[in-house]
Amino acid sequence: MEQSTWPDLPPDVLHDISSRLRDAVDFLRFSAVCRPWRDSSKPIHSFPPWLLPTPEEDSVPLRFRCLFSKSSYRALLPIAESGRRIWLSTHDATTIRYLTVEHRRPSLHDPLTGAVTRLPLLPHKCCVDGRWEENLHGAVYADGTTLLYGVSTVFEDTKTIASFTAVLLQPGDAEWTFVETIFENTNRSREYCATYRNGRILVTIESSVWQISTQRGVDNMGIPLQRLPTMCGNYLEQYSYLLESRGELLWATIHVRTYYNDSRRFSMWVCALDGDKRQWVRKDGYSLADRALFLGSPNSFAIDASVLVGHGGSVYFVYTNSKAAPYKQYGVFRYNLVNDEVKFIERLPQGWNCEKCTWLIPETIMAPVQEINRSSLEARGVKRQEITCPTHVIHVERYYEPCFKVLVYNLPLTVKSSQLRLLFGKHGKVFSTEVICDKKTKRSRYIGHVTMSTSHAHLEDALDALSGLVLEGCNLHINMVKEGRPQQQRKKLPSFIGAAAQLHIGPFSWLWL
Repeated sequence: MEQSTWPDLPPDVLHDISSRLRDAVDFLRFSAVCRPWRDSSKPIHSFPPWLLPTPEEDSVPLRFRCLFSKSSYRALLPIAESGRRIWLSTHDATTIRYLTVEHRRPSLHDPLTGAVTRLPLLPHKCCVDGRWEENLHGAVYADGTTLLYGVSTVFEDTKTIASFTAVLLQPGDAEWTFVETIFENTNRSREYCATYRNGRILVTIESSVWQISTQRGVDNMGIPLQRLPTMCGNYLEQYSYLLESRGELLWATIHVRTYYNDSRRFSMWVCALDGDKRQWVRKDGYSLADRALFLGSPNSFAIDASVLVGHGGSVYFVYTNSKAAPYKQYGVFRYNLVNDEVKFIERLPQGWNCEKCTWLIPETIMAPVQEINRSSLEARGVKRQEITCPTHVIHVERYYEPCFKVLVYNLPLTVKSSQLRLLFGKHGKVFSTEVICDKKTKRSRYIGHVTMSTSHAHLEDALDALSGLVLEGCNLHINMVKEGRPQQQRKKLPSFIGAAAQLHIGPFSWLWL
């Protein structure tokens, strides 16, 4: 029987393989190998989200982290205007936007293409004291409506008075609609969220929501909805997020309790707004088992649970209160709404000093198959010379995690370097191993070192993964020293076809040849 080659695999086998690739980059690699593999793979509806920091100051490059494939990426951004960045939530989880304000003139930026949209001047009365921008939040909605809002609190006697100020710009408007409302007797200044829905601004304060009309000439008094009973006792911190999922407005709240030994305990509940009864209704964990929630600042959204097999009813969030929490609790968590259990996933990558992180869903668009040869490359060069107008090209590259020299202590007397390579190869890519031996006896001096890289984005996570290793009955003691980044050689694709595939992150693409 003639042995079949890889390109000749049965279509049903290729389709089964491609359907199991849930990481965007793995899917592109598979599709770019050859024409039969490419034709068998259909674009997946959605991929697991990527995490990225949203710093207020200029940050180059923009970094991404895929928790599910343990991969990191980065993109050099176009040169943008200087100034503080105000990141906005978007209706589409595949896009990100931020705002800059200079002399009351706001500009909306797409950080992935460098595109800038100039918006009308902000009303003078919302910028009188110059402090509104310091606590500014906002969102861009599907119809093009832009909402900007800020909350300032004042303490008078035994009560807290909160001033809510917002401006709304709808498609076709030449100026912003200004809204201002006072809320009294609020207890916590960090529990404010706002969104624009059905022609009204909804503001959540503690466990109630207020509806604010945006029509000119209408008294903008808040209308309180029925309060939700207190579900958590004493807690140190509370974080609230608003998102829409399947036509419902959801309010997710994370409570953090502290104990005498500085440990933290998380609890969470998700409510849906019942417009008819004008109240929040807590959703049962099982009612959310068909989706997964991703909470971030500014973007929060829900995806179908089929994208994350086995993690329906989960909520992914970033906890970055490094001043209040132990170091090990500074990173990404997953909360199970069905059994009310929380699991620490991983620390934020080293160098992510921003306290705010958001989520982004990468998209894939398959480029037409084309033969790549000398003549096609020369024709492409001529075409590039004909282009005179500036274009925005974003290059996304794999960002390999640091290479470490692992110092290993308490080795067995008769251990060999090949044994170290085999043991540590289960936890990453090993570049070299060496056992320090006695010159006379040729036996180990209980010490060795391994140069390797791991999929972990933080040194402490890599160290935790290697702790507790045992070799021939000896408990190994590990110490890691950062070496730099490993040299990566670009692998050549098979020569029988030159295929191209594009990974779209928002409006920019990553081209694989």
